[in-house]
Amino acid sequence: MRKMLDPVIQNMRNLFEHSFDRAWFYSMLNNVPLELKEIREIRDFLTSESTQRFDLNELAQKAGIIDTFLDVVDNYMIPELKEKLGISYLSPGNMVEDKDEFVTRQFIAYTLPHNLKEFAKLNEEYKRLLAQGLEDKLSVAPAM
Repeated sequence: MRKMLDPVIQNMRNLFEHSFDRAWFYSMLNNVPLELKEIREIRDFLTSESTQRFDLNELAQKAGIIDTFLDVVDNYMIPELKEKLGISYLSPGNMVEDKDEFVTRQFIAYTLPHNLKEFAKLNEEYKRLLAQGLEDKLSVAPAM
């Protein structure tokens, strides 16, 4: 089971490093209910060489931490980002006038949600494989 998790974790690591583990991203975390400790846990987990150092409960806990991260970014950070970039239609007075600047800002604002969805898909695959591994482990456990 753990060998099946490793490629998914590798894909999660690549996406996290390229999309979320960035200075600009951390600068946006000031006003969201997410602690840097949680992001550190995600980074440490995704950069670990192998899942062998974690027991099954810890592996499941990591999926929960990632779910929290995904929810916070989606519900707090993305709306705030759109507002700060001046592309939120909720505040037409803050809209960017320059079309090129508007397109650049929209690209950023749409890329982050896309990457977030991809990260969520990978986390769902990770949780599915983890659950499958737990079921397999329980089915071969000796009866008491």
